[in-house]
Amino acid sequence: MKIIIISVPYLFLSRNNFLIYIVKQIALARSAYRRYTSFNIVITIIIIKLMARCFRQNSGQKEKKLASVIEKNEKVVILEISEKEMFLYGTSYGRGGEIIYNELGLRAPVKVEEIAFEAGWAGMTLEVLPEYLAEADYLLLGVRELGEENKKDIQNSPLWQNLPAVQVGCVMKYDLDSFYFQDPIALEQQLDETAAFLLSKQQAGAPS
Repeated sequence: MKIIIISVPYLFLSRNNFLIYIVKQIALARSAYRRYTSFNIVITIIIIKLMARCFRQNSGQKEKKLASVIEKNEKVVILEISEKEMFLYGTSYGRGGEIIYNELGLRAPVKVEEIAFEAGWAGMTLEVLPEYLAEADYLLLGVRELGEENKKDIQNSPLWQNLPAVQVGCVMKYDLDSFYFQDPIALEQQLDETAAFLLSKQQAGAPS
């Protein structure tokens, strides 16, 4: 049995010239070892380790940049809107939580952590929105395919409009296709987009 291992890592590493070179050499060497499954396994492990190292270096650099401009007490909340409901997300359910809370070391308001972090998510209603989001300095907002009408109703409500993060324009709408998963490619994109958003808002002077 043959194992194909090059395509997905190659796509992920396409932004790093050094790793591209390594993967190309692996691809050339692989043709001489088609009979040896063990060779494929070893190469797979090497590539995964290189991917992890690249990701850790990238996240470390961005964490340092953010630490220099974001106060320790600033809070980030991940909110998603569906056709009839809203959800808060923690560290273990995709939507950038792994990046924001684990890799970048940012925090959510205490009440959000209490209800959403253990299970990874929690349901939310419009009426209690200020109770949980009033302390948020930044909001990451996802809207599901059938959630656009519900989003309009929520955003037209004074309860939404009076949220501090909304009033200063610190709301980032994320793409569900990009933020749903937690594979290396998805995490790298989530890291880049989230860090760019946070840094851009700080450079613009909001909040402080």
